[in-house]
Amino acid sequence: MPKWILPAVVAVAAVFTVLAYLLGPSAPVKKKATQKPAELQVTVKRVGDGPRVAGYSAAGAEYLAVTGLADPVLQQTVNRALYAPLDQAQARYTRRSKKQDVDGVEMNQGLTVEIGLKGPRLLSAAMDVSDPLFPHGAAYKFPVGITVDLTTGQVFTPRQLFKVGLARLGELVRRPTHPVEGACRFVPTSALAFTADNVLVGWRGHTPECADIRWVAVPYAEAQAFVRPEILELVNTR
Repeated sequence: MPKWILPAVVAVAAVFTVLAYLLGPSAPVKKKATQKPAELQVTVKRVGDGPRVAGYSAAGAEYLAVTGLADPVLQQTVNRALYAPLDQAQARYTRRSKKQDVDGVEMNQGLTVEIGLKGPRLLSAAMDVSDPLFPHGAAYKFPVGITVDLTTGQVFTPRQLFKVGLARLGELVRRPTHPVEGACRFVPTSALAFTADNVLVGWRGHTPECADIRWVAVPYAEAQAFVRPEILELVNTR
């Protein structure tokens, strides 16, 4: 071995010895903890008290809200969509209030929610809406269905849900009855909601004297006759 190699080897070994001393024993590499994804939570909330506008108040009316979506912007979009039925109700009242004297009169909005599907792809709910019409308590009652895609925030319109018109829908779905025979005739609406086992079809009374709301549960096997197949695929997405 050439004489100059030995000192070089000794020098390199000395350098590594010093580095090992300074750095100490190598610590085991810690694996980064995997963060568990938040779980979707769907909650029925109620509007709190607030100042009346032209006699109108939605205090006590229900709406849905979600938490746990990974994307905060998407979650905000979904929650805006879920609150929209109340925004729309107030807009309807604002238009009507311009045509009647409502000074000093309390006009109370009604809205109740029944949660259907809660993911993983779709969130769906059935709502009973009661719009105040006149100062003496008369109200217009009708069903509303809302279905939201939790991956995009899209709200599906009746045209996107149904593959038949209302006349045909009334033939395909069992018509609800009233306890007093002949006292109330129900007509189908475009309100649709989805549950784990059924499709809910909303019906309303045909006359102001019969202002009831009915939801008819239809098994999915039968709902294929009036619900678009691409929607049923999303319902079954897991």
